[in-house]
Amino acid sequence: VQTCALPISKFTAGTTLSDSQIYDNGSNVGIGTSSPTAKLDVNGDLAVSSSLNLPATVGASIGVLKIGGVPVLHSFGNASIFVGPNAGNDFSMGQSANTGVGAMALFSNVFGTGNTATGASALYGNGLGNSNTATGTYSLYSNVTGSLNSALGHSALYSNLLGNSNTAVGFSALHDNSSGDGNTAVGGGALAKNTTGVNNTAVGRGALGNNTTGGLETSVSGNTALGATALFSNKIG
Repeated sequence: VQTCALPISKFTAGTTLSDSQIYDNGSNVGIGTSSPTAKLDVNGDLAVSSSLNLPATVGASIGVLKIGGVPVLHSFGNASIFVGPNAGNDFSMGQSANTGVGAMALFSNVFGTGNTATGASALYGNGLGNSNTATGTYSLYSNVTGSLNSALGHSALYSNLLGNSNTAVGFSALHDNSSGDGNTAVGGGALAKNTTGVNNTAVGRGALGNNTTGGLETSVSGNTALGATALFSNKIG
């Protein structure tokens, strides 16, 4: 196989033949380059005056737009769309109705459906979780099977693995939650240390910040804290 392509000749005037800017090495064609490395290798700006049509994404090399060899746009999975470097990058997944926007958003998703991740590494580890919404860098980062969670804010619900039906709004809200269900945290650091506690409600910066396991499983009813640092030091009550 030729590595240095030969220029395709063109008529410049009458019967005069000259070299064009199109090169063919027998396998690849280059425009503006004599060493094409792809089926069509263009060295220069490319202007498209009509639609740019890609085939449906069926794998890592079909229907994928890349920059520097890194996927930045594809639609793998039924009714799914991924935008950003390595967003939704598990091309073996059997998933549907997922949206990932941001570098490595929904990076590990395999079978999860109906998830929306916006922000770098949002829902990064999601494997089987369904119907989660993560908005913010590292939000719901560690989620594996947790479903019906909503996280808004940098690192909100960062450590969630199995927890379901949690709502976290604010920087690091419910940050350490791993398997707790039905918690609502609104405010930076609210319920940040909660790990397995359930049905807690914290509204305000740092509210229930140190709660770890408190909730219906350790007391008669879930905790409710309103106001900055309210019930901040509560741990198991």
